[in-house]
Amino acid sequence: MINEKVPNEKIDKKDLNKMFWRMQLFQGSWNYERMQNLAFLFCMKPVLKKIYKNSSKEEKTVAIKRHLEFFNTHPTMAAPILGISAAMEEQGRNNAGNAISSLKVGMMGPLAGLGDSIIWLTWMPICMSLGASFCSQGNPLGLILAFLMFNIVNVPLKYYGIKFGYEKGVAFLKETKNSDVIQRYTTMATILGLIIVGGLIPQMVAVKVPIVITINKVKVTIQEILDGIMPSLLPLIITFLCYRSIKKGKSSITILLLIIVAAIVLGAIGILG
Repeated sequence: MINEKVPNEKIDKKDLNKMFWRMQLFQGSWNYERMQNLAFLFCMKPVLKKIYKNSSKEEKTVAIKRHLEFFNTHPTMAAPILGISAAMEEQGRNNAGNAISSLKVGMMGPLAGLGDSIIWLTWMPICMSLGASFCSQGNPLGLILAFLMFNIVNVPLKYYGIKFGYEKGVAFLKETKNSDVIQRYTTMATILGLIIVGGLIPQMVAVKVPIVITINKVKVTIQEILDGIMPSLLPLIITFLCYRSIKKGKSSITILLLIIVAAIVLGAIGILG
């Protein structure tokens, strides 16, 4: 654990506003290895720069690496997570590193579902449908109308989400400073994150075996046998193998390239469908 004796720098409204403006580019650095991690660090940079202003290079490196971990949620709903993370960095710095990481993992899944259902699946179609109705009649203002309507909700959610997350995060941390509530919440957040990741495996990892064997004129489908043992068994096995490889220090890019090559080869010879 890093021993930090440097007094905390107080985060102010100006710092939170910087985070808000940087959020407008949140999807600009999306990548397949760690999703939105670069964007999250980009938004946190003004806060980290202030909090660790007088810290050693080692302490700054630890904080930066913490926010380069995997992160993926709805781009609008990342705002309260950013606010709470800023509050926890301010109060605990690197000593609260595990709690910050666990909180991010625990919150990004539920908020992603909330943002997808409310914004992508409800508000966005309403805005675009109204805009499209104007455009279909030859009125170019439909595009502007859709853009304005969408951001009437989108922009305030980002701005007040950061502010709300920071203010409530500071209040929560002060109230629980001398209790074990944070540790319990961290444990619950970690468990919730693992459950969400586990639930995503059959949706995000699609592996099927199309091989059919004929025995005494009876056709036996390999995939049906595997599903009878456990639904989505192959996706689960592949996920565990990838996890094991990463734990052993293998590069995520190398694993991804091997999966692509294996998928092409096995698909071409008919083993995978």
